[in-house]
Amino acid sequence: MRFLTLSAVLLTGFFVGCEQPEETIPTVVPYSGEPKAAAGDGTTSSGGTGSGATGSGMTSSGVTLKVESPADKVRFVADTSLHVEGMMCPYSCWPRVKETLQGQPGVSDVQLAEQPSSAAEGTITKPVVELKLDGSFDSEAAIAALAKEDFAAKLVN
Repeated sequence: MRFLTLSAVLLTGFFVGCEQPEETIPTVVPYSGEPKAAAGDGTTSSGGTGSGATGSGMTSSGVTLKVESPADKVRFVADTSLHVEGMMCPYSCWPRVKETLQGQPGVSDVQLAEQPSSAAEGTITKPVVELKLDGSFDSEAAIAALAKEDFAAKLVN
C-alpha cells in the first residue's frame, strides 16, 4: 500500500510538475534608518547604491532605501512542527502546504525547516514545516486540512 501511495505521489509530481518561478528582482522598501558610510556597504560617493545586492543608500531624491533579500528574513523559533510526506519542491508543494496551514486557527506564521546545505537547489530533502502559534491550535484539524490537499502529515513535537 505504501508503494502505491509513493507511486501516486511521484506520478502526480511528474504530470503536474513543479514549475520553477522566474527570477525575481529583490524588493526595495523605504528605510527609515540613517545610511552608514562604511567601506563595502554598497554606498557610492555619488550617494547612490553601488553593485552590492543588499544594504542601504541614498537616492538622488534624498530618500533612503533598503534592499531586502531572502537572507534578511529572520527565522522564528517554532512552537510545533509537522512532517509533511510528499512535499518535494519549493515551487508548488511548499506554497500549497504553507497556505493551507496559514488558514488554520492559532497559526501566526509558517516556515519550511532549514534544508541541509547538501540539498540540490529546487528540492526539499527535509519535509518539515515549523509553525509559530498565537492561540489555540488543533493539530488534528491541520493534518486533516493537509490531507484534503493530498499531503500526509504527522506531528513532530
